[in-house]
Amino acid sequence: MEVEYRKMRLADEDAVFDLRMRTWGAPSIEYVRQGARLDPLYLDHTLVAFAADGTLLSTVRYWLRQVRDATGVPQQVGCVASVTTIESARRQGHARKLMQLAIESMRQEGCAWTLLMSSDMGVPLYEGLGYRVFSAPYYRGVLSDERPQNDSICSIETERIEPPFDFEEGTWKTVRDIYALYNARRPLALVRDEAYWRGYFSRRIRSRNTTHPMLLIMAYTGEGDDKEYAGYLVVDYSTQEVAREEFNLDQFFTIGEIGVAPGHEEAIPALTSALADNAAQGHVGGRSFLPREPQIDAAMRALFGQSLQMPDDRDMMALPLEEGCGHEELEAMFAAPGALFWIVDDF
Repeated sequence: MEVEYRKMRLADEDAVFDLRMRTWGAPSIEYVRQGARLDPLYLDHTLVAFAADGTLLSTVRYWLRQVRDATGVPQQVGCVASVTTIESARRQGHARKLMQLAIESMRQEGCAWTLLMSSDMGVPLYEGLGYRVFSAPYYRGVLSDERPQNDSICSIETERIEPPFDFEEGTWKTVRDIYALYNARRPLALVRDEAYWRGYFSRRIRSRNTTHPMLLIMAYTGEGDDKEYAGYLVVDYSTQEVAREEFNLDQFFTIGEIGVAPGHEEAIPALTSALADNAAQGHVGGRSFLPREPQIDAAMRALFGQSLQMPDDRDMMALPLEEGCGHEELEAMFAAPGALFWIVDDF
């Protein structure tokens, strides 16, 4: 079968976005279109395979992101997403060919390495292209009935901010500032500029909230003019139906992000305690995509008690692209103390 492999053109939009919409259950093709156009170079960053009769067979796209290396220095990274092939054209090499084109394109654009999140089905494809799975464990457990008291959090107060979120409001400016400080040298952390916060991040949060109700918890000290924010936590909740069907629990939550201002490590147990205090009655469990650090470990042990586990099933895969960046360097990034690619940045 004659197939054309190339970059996306403007005339391809409806076919490409319709395939994405149907594959991932997006609310509309316009929603998909708006998301794609957050990348001004989305046409160059999307590869397509078309049959001779004009049928779209497969697509791949990538984003250019600034991700910190093992020493905290930002590097340009190609983040691969939306690898999709129609059912009748699978296992015919189309996605592999597009991935090869994407890898070469990312290399030419100066990417030090490339990252993707794979399904179990996709792992063999990416391994055949040289990608490797890197360890990315997270916390998981059931809320403990006997959470220890922590006197260090007595000076910390918390407040809940519920959707709809106003990302122009001052609290979110505080979140952005705390994120920048908390992740200033964190390996694997994304460098988020204002365009990213107002575009990709806010869209991701709003989209997630339509299926998993979200909550922003802020920690602070003082009152009135002396009020100072010490940290934040972003959490979402599965519906009761999903919690019972998928997890056999009355409620299931996901901590997607935490940030703490310098010198306010006591905000971590204050934030997780506030989360637990606001949990539903009954059998409640959750997971936390947070960095492996002593303060976080202690808070998670207090939150989940003896049920605490560390699954490692995210299938984060990476491939070095530039000279001087090899698999050893990538391994060092993923294994570095506190290293974390925040889940809200998943693409």
